[in-house]
Amino acid sequence: MSYEDTLATARTRGGHTEDEWHSLKREFRFHCVRCLKRFRSFELTKDHVAPLSLGGTDTIANIQPMCGACNGRKGAKVIDYRPAARAWLAATETRRRADGRNNGL
Repeated sequence: MSYEDTLATARTRGGHTEDEWHSLKREFRFHCVRCLKRFRSFELTKDHVAPLSLGGTDTIANIQPMCGACNGRKGAKVIDYRPAARAWLAATETRRRADGRNNGL
C-alpha cells in the first residue's frame, strides 16, 4: 500500500486542518519535539505519534512537529516526544523570566 493510500485510509478515521497544524507548531514555538532545535515553520514535518502504517489516525492529537532528520530517525515507531518537549519549553520560559528576558527586557 502506498503512503497516499495509507493516509487516505487514516483520514477515514479523522483528519486535521492546516490551521490546527499551524497552531500545533506555534504551541511548540516552532521547535522540533525530538531535538528541540528551532526551525522555520515550513521546515517542520508532521510526524504521526502512532504511525499511519500501524493504524494511527491523521487527527491533530496524533501529530507532533519534527524536523525532517528526526522524523526519519523515528521511523515507524510509536514515540510521543510532546510531553518532554512541553516540559523543556516551560523550563526554558521559567529561566527566561528569572533572567529578566521576557517582554523585551
